[in-house]
Amino acid sequence: MESGSEKLIAEMFGAAGAVTEESLAQAVGEVRDSGYKITRWWWYGQPGIDQIQAEFVMPVEQLGATVNQLASLHGEERSIGLEVFPYGIPVLDGVRLAVDAKINLKQR
Repeated sequence: MESGSEKLIAEMFGAAGAVTEESLAQAVGEVRDSGYKITRWWWYGQPGIDQIQAEFVMPVEQLGATVNQLASLHGEERSIGLEVFPYGIPVLDGVRLAVDAKINLKQR
């Protein structure tokens, strides 16, 4: 039976589910190029990852699409929690997005 972390990796890196140094470098590069800054991230569970928590700082213009994309991942197999905090007074300079993704262990 495929673990939750194996499903997540397959979704992120293709059906083969192989995370190579090149594919990981490409994914990190895409995040940087889009204006996101990863400020913190953690994972829980060994050997399979059961939960990922991450915080990003991003341009305000990208928040809606990002939240929509992350919220669409929520379902029976995983729960996605999102918390948004705006930066900047009186004009928004950016936003902090905290993401808490948990694999539903009952679905394994």
